[in-house]
Order: sequence, then structure tokens, then C-alpha cells
Amino acid sequence: MFNTQQYALIRNSEGNFVYGEGPFTSSDKPTQSGVSFYLNNYDLTNQTPWLIPDSWKLLDRNELLDFQSNSIEKLNWKDPSVKSFEVQFNDIQKSIKGGVLKKTVPVVSSTAFTDDRESLMRSLIIKGARNEGPSFLYAFQNSSCGFVGLSPELLFELDEKTIRTMALAGTSSESNLENFILDEKEEIEHQIVVDSLRRRLGKYGAISESEKRTHNLGGIVHFLTDIKIKLKQKLSISEVLKQIHPTPAIGTVPRNKSNFSQLKSLRKSSSTPEMFAAPFGVKLNQSFFSFIMIRGLFFDNSSISLPTGCGITENSILENEWDELALKRHWVKNEFDL
Repeated sequence: MFNTQQYALIRNSEGNFVYGEGPFTSSDKPTQSGVSFYLNNYDLTNQTPWLIPDSWKLLDRNELLDFQSNSIEKLNWKDPSVKSFEVQFNDIQKSIKGGVLKKTVPVVSSTAFTDDRESLMRSLIIKGARNEGPSFLYAFQNSSCGFVGLSPELLFELDEKTIRTMALAGTSSESNLENFILDEKEEIEHQIVVDSLRRRLGKYGAISESEKRTHNLGGIVHFLTDIKIKLKQKLSISEVLKQIHPTPAIGTVPRNKSNFSQLKSLRKSSSTPEMFAAPFGVKLNQSFFSFIMIRGLFFDNSSISLPTGCGITENSILENEWDELALKRHWVKNEFDL
């Protein structure tokens, strides 16, 4: 396990790990039974995003922890520039004040290099499996690239009767919880996401929502609202994906071509990996589970990117957003012993 050049790993909602080994067969649709992984880029432009593994198995957490890992090499990180982020921030605020934008999510990245990507990824996977919080461990590798992360953000679950998703927006350190609960900017950012998901998914059936609550990942806290749609009719996975991605938590509000184009331009200018904040999921028989690829490390041969994003609204303050980006990077490094 993990000795092959091609594999995929996803922790599902039951807490088990779906593991598949390549060679993968690329397809424009999943298999009717068994396991199919869904992997697309942020723009959803891959026309054959389904990866059917040569073999697969379900693992529980203890089985995964039984695998041996090497000590993680010390990485020399190059952190992003606050000046380049300030340029992005000011451009976004102009669009917001001009009335064309309510929210968007710029990205910055720390970078490093490794001489042994395959060994480092295996070690990161085992470290990530030790995380006992509510995050979803994910990993993928092929001959040239890969990624490992702990995503807190469900994109959606789908079966024949129900869609389950979440609004996860608003961020703070655990130590600042009391102030976070009363922070108007964080409350507004979260509500924008809730309202947008209602609009996008309400046509599919009756919506029920949980009360907004804090979601503690250990050191970092978000606002969370669970959302459930009782379907009027059966839906395809591809239809829901196109309707819901990118969610307002990692995209733009309003979601239109102009705003999305601006966001893609910002991502390109900051060298954001194309898989960051993209959907990753698995279809197991008739159920589909997916999440958003954040809080992770993205590998391109020997180079490593650790990207983080933040939600900018009219109430955003540059220094606070910069601190939030650093908090998220620190959380990833801490969880993976980096």
C-alpha cells in the first residue's frame, strides 16, 4: 500500500478510508457498482474526471495507522508576500465598492521542495490519519503530481433521496473564540454562504438547516451550518456538482462569468495549484461523498505548495485577513508535524 505510483485515498462520512490503486481508468461517468473516484480541477474543465481504480478496499483508521512511516524531512518554506496580497485585497475591495461583488476568496501559498516526494507523501498520510478531529483526510498520487490534506469542508453527499452539504465560513483561532462569536464580519461572511446555498439548491426540494454553531478543528474554529435537501426527484452527480461548485465559501458571490474570471486571474497571478479548492469525491455503489480540497499540500514533481484562502467582504480588514491566512498555514503544518 502506497508503494504504487498511482493511488487515491478518501476518508468518508462514516470515518472509514476508501483506498484505490491504479492504474486508473479515466471516464466521463462512474461505474454502476463498486468504487469510482471523482477528481477535477477548480474550473471543472476535465471532461473525464472519473477515475476507476484497478483495485480498492475499505480501511478503518487503525488499519491505516498500522502502516509504517518515515520521519518527515525538514522543509524550508518560502512564505507569501504581504505586499502582493495587499494588491489583490485592494483590487477586490474596489469591485465590492463598485457593487459588482459581495464576496470572493483570494489565495496565497507557501512553497518548499523535496527530494523524495513519494516517501514524504506516505509519511504525511500516516500523520494525517492520527487526526482525531472532524476533518477528512485525502490523498492522491500519480507519476508527476499528488496532494495530501485534511479538509474540514464537505462539498455534498448524495443518494437517491437526499443532498447533504454545509456552509463553512468565518474563521478564528481557538484562543479568540469569544470575540469570534461576536464578530460582525465573520457572521456576515457565513450568512452570505448560507443564503447562496439556499438559492442554488432550493429548486431541488425542501431545505432544512441546522442552527449555526462553531466547528472546532483543534486550534482553528469556523462557523458551520448543516444543510439538507429532501429531493423531489433523483439527481445526477454531475448536475449537483455544476450547481454547487464552487461554493460561495471558496468562490464568488454573485457567481457569474465576470466575477469568476476575476477570481481565476487572481489565482493564476498567485500561482495557486489548479486542484486547490477543487472537488474530490468517491462514489461507492449508489452513494456519492465529496469535499473541497483545502488545508493540504500540493506536489508538482519536487515542488510543494501550501495554499490558503480567505473570504473578502466589504467589512474585511487587510491585517485580519493576512493573519487568517497565516493561521490556516500554521494549522496544516502543525497537523502534519511540519
